Amino acid sequence: MDRIDGTGGMQIRGTVEIALGEPTVLIPWHGRALALGLALMDVSGLNLGAALNGLEQRHPLNCLVDGSQAQAGGDAGAM
Repeated sequence: MDRIDGTGGMQIRGTVEIALGEPTVLIPWHGRALALGLALMDVSGLNLGAALNGLEQRHPLNCLVDGSQAQAGGDAGAM
């Protein structure tokens, strides 16, 4: 997940089918970790909307130009 092809965006896959009655979290400790993370986000002052907006304002090709993909251990020049 250290290259541009590992950043997601598989729009051609269609919608995700959700089974009725399926629990939101399958493993109990995942639910506790999610709840703790949400609680800490609230008290930490993190503005999630502003953080996501900042990411969306960046042009997708900039990660190739400035080498930010290389910071994750990948090679920004290799495709």
